[in-house]
Amino acid sequence: MEVSVVPRWFGIDVSKATFDVALYPGGSRKPPHRKFPRTRQGCQACLDWMEDHLSPDVVPALVMEATGGYSKEMARWFLALREGLRISIAQPFRVHYFAKGLGCTNKTDAQDAIMLARFGAFHSPPPFKPMSPAYEQLRSLTRERAAILKAARALGNRNEIHCEATLAQNVRERMLAYHQEAIAE
Repeated sequence: MEVSVVPRWFGIDVSKATFDVALYPGGSRKPPHRKFPRTRQGCQACLDWMEDHLSPDVVPALVMEATGGYSKEMARWFLALREGLRISIAQPFRVHYFAKGLGCTNKTDAQDAIMLARFGAFHSPPPFKPMSPAYEQLRSLTRERAAILKAARALGNRNEIHCEATLAQNVRERMLAYHQEAIAE
């Protein structure tokens, strides 16, 4: 007979220096919550804390919002520390509307972590799959090129509007030339 493994969802609210973790369901009126430094050592301390809240037949499942590079970096740290760990990165707008649908309006880091854990338990988001370093670099370069193109277009449009030869127009022309050079690379 095969034993089924039950995931227990931990929500992680990530910020620049710290991250908040909460468990759902917590088994009490107030779910267990703790704050850790956003470092590799903080992730290890978090994993140790999670083990204290799990029975042997339960595996941890983590969910956090996409927060630029912070969430991806943390996901990599967690996966390096515990291979096979289930970790998901949810789109912020999905979590926002989930919370809104539940009537939750308070916004603290601890409450966001609890809401993320609830989101994970109800929606079971797909696991995070890290991109290869080459793909990540290509993606970053593509996004940077798109931003430079947008800035160059905006500079060109502003120069068309301002007909007079002013110092500001000269600055815009130099910036436009710089952007066009960067695009050519």
